[in-house]
Amino acid sequence: MQTKLVKISAVDAVVNHIKAQIAAGHLPPDAKLPSERELQGQLGVSRFTLREGLARLQALGLLRIEHGRGAFVRPGVSRQSLEDVLSPMFSSRNPRHLADLMRARALIEGEVAAEAAAGRSRADLARLDAHLAEGRRCIDDPPAFGEHDFNFHQAMAGIAQNAFYRLFLEAIAAPVSEFLAAHALSAHNRRAAAESHQAIVEAIHRRQPDLARDLTRRHIDACHINYQKGLTRPTSREAS
Repeated sequence: MQTKLVKISAVDAVVNHIKAQIAAGHLPPDAKLPSERELQGQLGVSRFTLREGLARLQALGLLRIEHGRGAFVRPGVSRQSLEDVLSPMFSSRNPRHLADLMRARALIEGEVAAEAAAGRSRADLARLDAHLAEGRRCIDDPPAFGEHDFNFHQAMAGIAQNAFYRLFLEAIAAPVSEFLAAHALSAHNRRAAAESHQAIVEAIHRRQPDLARDLTRRHIDACHINYQKGLTRPTSREAS
C-alpha cells in the first residue's frame, strides 16, 4: 500500500520550524528571534515567505512583532488569538458546532469544578453562595438569569488554579453567553440550572472533587438537551 505524503508550503515549514524551536525551549518566553536576514539564511526562504510565517505565528499568539525591534516569543497564549481561532468553530447557531462547544465545556468545566472543590477557600465559598442567592432572586427574569448563569460558571473558573482553563473559558465566552441567554428563556431550564448550581456548590463545600466534576458535566449535558427540546416545542411567550 502506497502512503501519500502531504505537501506543505514554505510558509507552513517556517511556522512548523519556529513552533518546534519554541516547544523545545530553544526560544524561551520573551526571547528575540534572529533578524529577518539571519532567518532567511538559516531557513532558505524568501523575505515574503518568512514574513508570512511570522505573521501567522503572531496571529496564533505565539509571537509579538514590534516594528523596528523584531519578533519576540510571547510569554503566554493570547486570549484574543485563541478567541479568534475558537469563536468561528463554536457558533451557538450551528447545531454541530453547538454540540462540540457543549462537549468541550463539559470536559473543561468538569475539571474546573473538581479543582474548585479541592482548593476552595472560605472566600471562594462565600462568592459562590452569593451567586446562588443571585440566581434565586432572578429566577423569574430570563435575561438576568442568563447573565447570572454565565457569571456563575466564570466564578468557578476563577477559583480553579489553572491558567489554561480560565483562558479557554474566556476565549469561548461570547458563544457561551449567547447560548445561556437563549437557554434561560425557558422557566423549566432556569429552575433546572438553579438546582444544578446548588448541588455543584454543595459538593464544592464538602470538598468532593469527583462529585463536583460529575455534577458539572451532567449539568452542562442537560442544558444542551433541554435547549434542543425547547427548539422543537411550539413557540410561546415563555416556555415552561
